[in-house]
Amino acid sequence: MDKTIIIIALFLFSSCSSQKENREHNSIYSYSDLKEYSTNITRSEDFLTLPLEYIELETTDNSLVGYVERIVVNDSLIYIKSDGSLHLFERNGKFRNSIGRVGQGPKEVISIFDFAVDAENQEVYILDLQGQKINVYKNNNTFLRSIPCKEEGIFRHVEIYKGEVCLTYMNLMGNEVNKFRSTDKEGNTRCISANDVKFESLQPFAVSDCKTMQQTEIGLLVRQNFNDTIYTYHPEKDEVTLRYTFDFDDLKLSYELLRDLETFKRNEGSIAYIPDITETNKHVFVDMVVCKRKEKYIIDKKTKTFFQPQHLDKGLYIENGSHYFWPKYYTNETMIDFLPADYLMEKKEEITHPLLKSIVERMEEDSNPVLMLYSE
Repeated sequence: MDKTIIIIALFLFSSCSSQKENREHNSIYSYSDLKEYSTNITRSEDFLTLPLEYIELETTDNSLVGYVERIVVNDSLIYIKSDGSLHLFERNGKFRNSIGRVGQGPKEVISIFDFAVDAENQEVYILDLQGQKINVYKNNNTFLRSIPCKEEGIFRHVEIYKGEVCLTYMNLMGNEVNKFRSTDKEGNTRCISANDVKFESLQPFAVSDCKTMQQTEIGLLVRQNFNDTIYTYHPEKDEVTLRYTFDFDDLKLSYELLRDLETFKRNEGSIAYIPDITETNKHVFVDMVVCKRKEKYIIDKKTKTFFQPQHLDKGLYIENGSHYFWPKYYTNETMIDFLPADYLMEKKEEITHPLLKSIVERMEEDSNPVLMLYSE
């Protein structure tokens, strides 16, 4: 299809949105523009204006953090999902307790697939994929209620937004009906958004499995696997609308390549896609794979300017810590990254940051990771 027609169609679509949204956000980001007009950033100081906050997570037999799958931070607490467990820490890193009871009973979950936090009510919503339900617990692990999740499709992520339970679906076979659903806290449906991605798959297959919902000051952002398009959920209207999309032109990932993993691998050297994206109130941090090469870009939403870290696969270099920062998660206007213990111990002699150096002196190889927080 002619690119001019695509651009006109996107313009007409975005004109239906509120004038405020049109003023603040592009409807399309071109990869060629990102590549051509990005300013190179050598160190974190070229971009970050405030120092990072380092938090040492207490290591106990009951709080071991392995592979990190999700982190949520608020003013007083830190929630970390890791290796099938959900741990709760104080804001200073002290371990409080774990949340969720594993088992077959109604007050238990078979597995902790994903979770969401209702900070106002001190409640945690645990998505149990195998049990086809969401169990709700207090922060002290007291069971409150269960919400059934037996609708057509397989849920992947859960988020609590303005009193609603929001869910996204896996897109594995290409024939899934919906991409998004919101309910009240009793499980009654408020909004359903149809799947925009259609393809035929010979086997369950996912190129990437990144976070697909994020809360920012402008609303709940929704992203679908295999689709480099971001949507905004409007609970006051019970609808999901286009927010922006990334244009890879000739490098665009064709849905035909999602038939099976071998087909994808044979063509991976000539396509581009987005494994992960983190949007904050001020910026969009984009992880891209372009012809098997990792690239990172930062988009300033207000000025519409682009930045690219010198270290394309790692992020912003932190000189006195001898490490890199790139927001893997974002909650309450705070960007979140972490440093594994083995990495810090390897870099021990190069670290000059006083606090981080003192933390590493106390660490062992099986210690919990150190969190890095940055508030815009």
